[in-house]
Amino acid sequence: AAQVPPAQAAPPPAADGGDSAADTGTDAKGPKECADAECEIKIHDDQTIRFDKKYKLDPVHIGIDGNLVTLSSHGWNGTMVSTMNATRSGSSVTNNGITFRPKLERDGTISLKISRD
Repeated sequence: AAQVPPAQAAPPPAADGGDSAADTGTDAKGPKECADAECEIKIHDDQTIRFDKKYKLDPVHIGIDGNLVTLSSHGWNGTMVSTMNATRSGSSVTNNGITFRPKLERDGTISLKISRD
């Protein structure tokens, strides 16, 4: 008789109790590629992006409501809350020298470009 391989274990839950896959964006690289504050990723509602401590920027939480993208960050380094329209090409906000630019893609998803200015 053929042997059935053991089932793959599910990934462990995130330390904050959330879905660990939810923080990875739409691809396997996810926001971890943004730790250096230089990236462009597809984003989704209720996502968190964390940066290397040397940038003195607390984790940025993403909220999406239609074409509106809200970025918020609360912590020892201050508070930032900004809502931008992803359909407007000039939408951006800068906090602690890090600039965030949302963009509505043709497929209806929203990408976020993060850069050090």
